[in-house]
Amino acid sequence: MKLYIMRHGPAEARRGGMVDADRALTVEGRAETASVARGLARTGARPALILTSPLVRARQTAELVAQQLLDGEGVTLSDVLLPGAGLDPLVHQLRVATNDTLIVGHNPEMATFAGQCISPAATTHIDLSTAGVVCVAFEGAPALGEGTLRWYLRRAQLAALGELSQ
Repeated sequence: MKLYIMRHGPAEARRGGMVDADRALTVEGRAETASVARGLARTGARPALILTSPLVRARQTAELVAQQLLDGEGVTLSDVLLPGAGLDPLVHQLRVATNDTLIVGHNPEMATFAGQCISPAATTHIDLSTAGVVCVAFEGAPALGEGTLRWYLRRAQLAALGELSQ
């Protein structure tokens, strides 16, 4: 199976009194993430499911991707993708995955998880940009250290691919 690991798109900055969970994608962030989603479609990514953090910016990112890849369907909210949830609950949830899956979450967890999918070293991580995507292939269900890095494309690279499709 292929696992697509995505960090949410560019979100508004924290302002006084704003709850972190309520931070949304900026207007530019929505446009860039839509381009990223089109670029992701050009890579041939066809996940059967999109799991996302329930926070607004991640949910908006997942919905934009689902519009391109899954006709707007297939987005499932998952608390294991919340900031600070740790990697063990995420690995446990993914152990049942048999079809290609895309997850949308937050750094530092997504950067750490992406790195540890290909190397179990505690210090391994991938410098995951906002709206960047890492594709890792597994022989079976995902497990730390058992994946093979297929590719990593940053937001600007995926957005450029997305612009080619228009």
